[in-house]
Amino acid sequence: MAFQLIQMLPSLGQIFTSLINSRNGDKKLSHDNKAEERRLSLQRELADLDRQTQIEIAQGNVAFQVYRLEKEQELQRELAALNDQRQLEIANMQRDTALALPEVHKLFENWPLRNVPSHILNAHHNKHPRP
Repeated sequence: MAFQLIQMLPSLGQIFTSLINSRNGDKKLSHDNKAEERRLSLQRELADLDRQTQIEIAQGNVAFQVYRLEKEQELQRELAALNDQRQLEIANMQRDTALALPEVHKLFENWPLRNVPSHILNAHHNKHPRP
């Protein structure tokens, strides 16, 4: 019997060693689990922060797009008003030219020289004829 106990001592030592290692392993696992949980919580916080940042960027982008659209519409209205004004000026010039043409044609028909008085007056360098 004593002999059997002596033979069982190494196996009992192995059992105790494995129990101690498993207990230490559980402590290590619990420590690893806490670290893993902390890592996961930090990842979740980082993902939430990233998502919030993306939302704020999108809102800022939307605000910028709204500002840009309003500015573009304002410039288009201003351009349309300037275009209308320019069209009115062109129409007035064309009307004045059309009204002046019969008079000029009449002048050319009856003028013995082919120099029109306006050409003679406008040919002066200072553009101000002497009295």
